[in-house]
Amino acid sequence: MLNREKYAKEIIEIACNGGNIAVVNGKLENCRKTQCNECNFNGGTIRDCERKTREWANSEYVEPVELSVDWSKVPVDAPVLVTDRKDAAGSEWKKRYFAKYENGMVYTWANGATSWSGEIVSSWMYAKLAESEEVNRILAEEEKTGGWIPVTERPPEDDKYILISFENFTLPDIGRYEVDKDGNGAFYPGDDEKNYTAYDLYVNAWIPLPEPYRESEE
Repeated sequence: MLNREKYAKEIIEIACNGGNIAVVNGKLENCRKTQCNECNFNGGTIRDCERKTREWANSEYVEPVELSVDWSKVPVDAPVLVTDRKDAAGSEWKKRYFAKYENGMVYTWANGATSWSGEIVSSWMYAKLAESEEVNRILAEEEKTGGWIPVTERPPEDDKYILISFENFTLPDIGRYEVDKDGNGAFYPGDDEKNYTAYDLYVNAWIPLPEPYRESEE
């Protein structure tokens, strides 16, 4: 069953009220009553919006977040696996940390951050608690690497200062990770406008900066 078939009544109702369809927090809404930045179809231009709307309408309907978990009771920063595809392979489930459950959607901290390091959250169509074996594997890997997170595992939060390791240089450096308008990310030293590859340095891992030292007030 396609989305346009599943939501046929809602689509007709919206069309009869002179609006276009929008999907906000997993629910069908009248485009005129929503903000563009809240809609799943927002792409920056009308053409992007129309294209994403057609793709959604002609895609297979999938059930929302698995209800076998009482997400309202899941603690913040619990490890979860998330995806927007019902038929996603195991390797396509992304490792994230739980942020909140709202309007039938699971939200996680963006780019693998936690409540300690992140401010931006992302919503997902499908989510499941990470199995204990997966959690143990992640913890074991982090312990083995001394807390360093390989760039192949996940990128850091955008435009936050971090400690960076290189595959062709022995000393780490403080830099940042930045995503451009096309969605491509790169690592930069400090406030430099050139990324590390411009200096023939190749990043292989990163780690959040520790909190500054503060003397005890006791």
